[in-house]
Order: sequence, then structure tokens, then C-alpha cells
Amino acid sequence: MSAKIIDGKALAQSVRTSLKEKVEQFKLSSRAPSLTVILVGDNPASQVYVRNKIKACSDVGITSKLEKLPAETSEAELLALLEQLNADDSVDGILVQLPLPRHINEQKVIETIRADKDVDGFHVANVGSVVTGIGGFRSGLEQAGGFECIGYCEIDKYASAAYKAIYDTEGEIYYSDVTRIDTAR
Repeated sequence: MSAKIIDGKALAQSVRTSLKEKVEQFKLSSRAPSLTVILVGDNPASQVYVRNKIKACSDVGITSKLEKLPAETSEAELLALLEQLNADDSVDGILVQLPLPRHINEQKVIETIRADKDVDGFHVANVGSVVTGIGGFRSGLEQAGGFECIGYCEIDKYASAAYKAIYDTEGEIYYSDVTRIDTAR
């Protein structure tokens, strides 16, 4: 198996174009999808990352809102905001920028975000979905083009072969050397 150089700019443009088309289709049936990003504190790297996420949303037609909270925000205040956003039907996705200040339990925050609004995919239900390949977050990502890199980079055939090397057709686990994958199977 030879190495493949990935053209990151071309891939990113392809993903953006595909996503923009899907957002336009979504708008025809309803409204623009909406993302709320929560930034707690003033970490400079997080500020740049959040700014880029909001710009990316704007570029493809997704409505975004930034909830900028002071570093002193209590865990209870953040969890209350998350519960409010979970209940708000106009909010399709929630993203809490990590890391959080030390006095806030990140795991508790991740678990509070409704799995169907968890944009990062850190909720235990979403992680399980991606790992097993069964519905939920993974199928949502596939519909949105989030796994476009897998197909573009031909990672899917290797991932599929690795999965088959671990699980037989009866669902019983067995192990083999997944570093020597025959992609023809």
C-alpha cells in the first residue's frame, strides 16, 4: 500500500460546497440550521478557533450565535444555559469550546448537551454511534458530508477491512493483525 498525499484545500472546498448545498436544501423545508457556540473564559487559542467556526458557519449558510461567558461562570450557570439551549427548538446544534476553566467539570458539561444537538460528538451516545457504526451521530455526519474525507482519502476501505478483522459476520469478536489489511476482501 502506497502513501497518498491529501490535498487539504481541495478537500475542504469540496466539503464546504457539499455542505452549502445541503444547507440550502434544508432551508427550503424550514429555516437555516442554527448553531450556538459557548465560550467560557478568554483563552486566546479558543477565541481564534471559535471565530473560525462562526465564519465557517456563515460561509455555508448556517446561523450561528456566540454565547461568550466570563471565566468566573459557575458550573451550575453553564449547565442551566445548556438545559435552556437543549429545550430551544430553534437551536439545532450546541458546541461548548474546550478547555473549560478548572472549576467546571467538562464531562458533566458534555453529558448535559442533548446527544442530537452535540456538534462535537463527545456525548457518550455519539461516541458509541461512531465507534459501532450504528445510526445516530454517524449517520447524521454521513448525511452532512462529515465523512467526506474518509471517501476522498480512500480511508473507508481500510477502515472497513479493519472492522472486519475485528468482528466476524456473527458479531463475535476475534482479533487479527489489522496492520496487514487485504483491501480486496
